[in-house]
Amino acid sequence: MSKKPIKLQSALELFNPSVAILQQHPLIYFVLLVLPVLFVAVDSIAIVGVLLTIVFTPALFVAELKNANGKTIALVDAFKEGYKYFWRIIGLGIIVGVLVIIGLFLFIVPGLVVLRRYALSPYYLIDQNLSIKSAMEKAAQQTKPYEWDMYNVIALSILLGLIGLLGLAGLIVGTILQVLYSLAFVLRYYEIKKASKA
Repeated sequence: MSKKPIKLQSALELFNPSVAILQQHPLIYFVLLVLPVLFVAVDSIAIVGVLLTIVFTPALFVAELKNANGKTIALVDAFKEGYKYFWRIIGLGIIVGVLVIIGLFLFIVPGLVVLRRYALSPYYLIDQNLSIKSAMEKAAQQTKPYEWDMYNVIALSILLGLIGLLGLAGLIVGTILQVLYSLAFVLRYYEIKKASKA
C-alpha cells in the first residue's frame, strides 16, 4: 500500500515566498531573469534577449535552488556553477519542449501531462547532478503523487501569462506578476523533495 501524499501549499500560497526570495536577492534576478525579458520586449533586439535567456538559464536555476534553500550565491558563482550543467540543461530544454509541443498538438491534455511530469526536471538535474534521462524520470516519478499540486502551479503561471493578452497594460502587469511568481516552481521542487523523503 502506497503512503498518502503529504499536503503541500496551494499554488497561491507560493506567491509570497517567491516574492520574498526576489526581494532578498534583487540584483541576481534582475540580471538573470528581468534583463533578458526586457531585451525580448524590444523587437529590434529581441534575438539578444533570446540568446541571453539561453545563456543565463543554467545560472538562473542554480541561483533559484540556492536562494530557495536559504542560501546566498554571488552572480559570478551562479554562472560558474551553472555552466557545469549548460549542455545538459539545453538538451533537457529541447527534449521537454519538443514533447510539450507534440503533446499540445495531441489534444492539449498530453502536453499538460508532459508539463506536470517534467516542469521540475531542471532542478532535479542540477540539485542532484543527474543525467537528462535520470532527471526526467525522477521528476516524473516524484511529482506523480502531487500531480494536482503541479497542475495548480502550472495553471496559475499560465493564467498570469494570459494577462499579457490584455493590451500593453496587461502585458506589463502580466510580466511583472510572472516574474514575482517565478520561484514557485523551485519552491514546489523543495516541497516535493522533502515530502518524498518523509
